[in-house]
Formats: sequence, structure tokens, C-alpha cells
Amino acid sequence: MREEIERKIVENVARELGLDEKDIHMSDRLQEDLHADSAILLVLVMDMETEFGIEVDPEGLADIKTLSDVADMIEAKTA
Repeated sequence: MREEIERKIVENVARELGLDEKDIHMSDRLQEDLHADSAILLVLVMDMETEFGIEVDPEGLADIKTLSDVADMIEAKTA
């Protein structure tokens, strides 16, 4: 399940940011490395909610720094 979550995260990030999937790593920081602004982050969260059938608490987003953090959150909510 983790591999599928990570694959979908990378696909969504690549699509939204116009990046090549091979240049995206789970250790990438959303803002510092990927330069994702708050509008892009909101779109990514909405994509993940739809993709995985989860609901993300907006207050918990402050703790999300890397793509791996996103995967951890999704994994916890789908377990």
C-alpha cells in the first residue's frame, strides 16, 4: 500500500508542478525543494482526499513538511 501511496503522490505533484516524476523524491520538502505555494498545497490536499477517500484536517497540515510526511498521513488515515 505504501508504494501505491507514494506513486500517486509523485504523480500528483508532477502534474500540479509541471515536474518530471523522476526528479521528485519522497524526502523533498514541499515548499523549500518543490517550491509549492499554499494554493498548490491546497490542490494537492484536495487531490489526495479524492484519490484516497480521506478527509484531511487543515490544522494538521502545518506538520506536513515533506512528501514522506504526506504519505505517512495518508497511510495513517487509510489503515
